[in-house]
Amino acid sequence: MSNFLKQSICCILGAGYSHVAGVPLTRDLFATHGVAVPSEAAARRFHTVWRDYEMWSTENPSRNPEEYLADLPKHRRSVTWTANEA
Repeated sequence: MSNFLKQSICCILGAGYSHVAGVPLTRDLFATHGVAVPSEAAARRFHTVWRDYEMWSTENPSRNPEEYLADLPKHRRSVTWTANEA
């Protein structure tokens, strides 16, 4: 199997598709509670991103989750959350 297929992939669909599919819109992504995580590694990644988002939103109270996602390459705090984790 190629390395590409072994990597985890996360797709965030826009333009309202999330709502039709029954999942949160991007603007509501971090207002969602009771998220199921399939493994301990996934839980660690989830909590890393969640803490990073909370810190970012404290520093940027007038901004929204879509802007957080757009800012990931700039602040690079949680960009590496999955890079070296099993």
